[in-house]
Amino acid sequence: MKLACLSQDNVLYSKLKGVSLFQKVSLLSDFSQLNEFMECDVMILSDRIVSFEMLSELRQSMPYLSMFFMVSDSSDYRRFQKVETMCHAHDIYIVYPKQTQDQIISFIKGVLKPGEDIQKNQVVTFVGAQSKVGLTSTVLAAATRLGMTTDAKIGVLGLNSWNPGTVFLKNYSGIYLDEIKTLLSNKMLASSQLMKDMYQHSHFFYLAGNRDIKKRLHYSIKDIHYLIEQAKKIYDLVLIDAGCNFDDALCIQGLLNTDSKFLVTNQQMSGLEAWNTAFEQVLEPVGFIKSDFLMIVNQYKCQPQFPDIKQLAHDYGVPCLRHIVHVGDLGLIVEANQNLIVEYDEPEYIKDIDFIAKALVKTYRLRVKEQTPVKRLGFMQKIFS
Repeated sequence: MKLACLSQDNVLYSKLKGVSLFQKVSLLSDFSQLNEFMECDVMILSDRIVSFEMLSELRQSMPYLSMFFMVSDSSDYRRFQKVETMCHAHDIYIVYPKQTQDQIISFIKGVLKPGEDIQKNQVVTFVGAQSKVGLTSTVLAAATRLGMTTDAKIGVLGLNSWNPGTVFLKNYSGIYLDEIKTLLSNKMLASSQLMKDMYQHSHFFYLAGNRDIKKRLHYSIKDIHYLIEQAKKIYDLVLIDAGCNFDDALCIQGLLNTDSKFLVTNQQMSGLEAWNTAFEQVLEPVGFIKSDFLMIVNQYKCQPQFPDIKQLAHDYGVPCLRHIVHVGDLGLIVEANQNLIVEYDEPEYIKDIDFIAKALVKTYRLRVKEQTPVKRLGFMQKIFS
């Protein structure tokens, strides 16, 4: 295939030249050169050079080309809707913003040769509909049970820009995300060093999230993509706590780098409102659809005054994988003691977490350990032991 790239991104152009799918890659610096490359098979157009209003005319003059339109900004939602409608109407593929060059190339290859570039991504990302839904405790509980029941090496990345997520780990002694910001920017973080610096819990390794909220918007998409790629080299499965701030690079890259996306929420109406706002203003303009996610309803109360699972799935537009039972005051007590609920003898809670863990074991084909009886401490025994 011959490809013409109308873009100012020289790094993207250089990487496209290394893709074996393309026999020839030509870089166009401005629109006046377009007629010179009418014989190409694929065309990539940047909205920094070509306005979306010109797409109709371009499609009429080149009806048989595979055409991709790179969107650089989606913050103006009304304008973005016009761009999306124009592209869909003229069979032009949208390359959504906030992606690295490698992710853009992977998307283009997947469109042109479906099935040839598909690899199972050993990354699972959890996001919260809003704060205080038990996102971090759920991620760490799932990591604990995966580490206990499989031979897999489990890594957990705290990509919450507002919360390092160490409240449940009393003796946390690992590094924090903000401590390696410079190493990520300069691509100097070796995977072996990352594993050494992460905190080794009994059943998983943990990198605590960002402590310096002033830095939260200074992380680039390349920084976080690089971190995730390094983690993938050393762990059999990487779980990501991406928080609930969907407008930063940490959360977006956490979602872009995974095939399995879980939305953690509860039965509060404020969670539904927060989710709808975030999806409409941030996630949809970046290319996500609601069916990309599976929902986990935490702190679930089976009482008639609260919405049930069927109602929540309908309202959120997201299929529900599992609910997690509400444990009452135990959650607050355990948090105050900087422990995880899953470490206590709370059978209904463990059953719900194990359901999620079992789904991940089967999805990612993790090897299960031979089952041996484990005696768990009761709550009071744990406190006074």
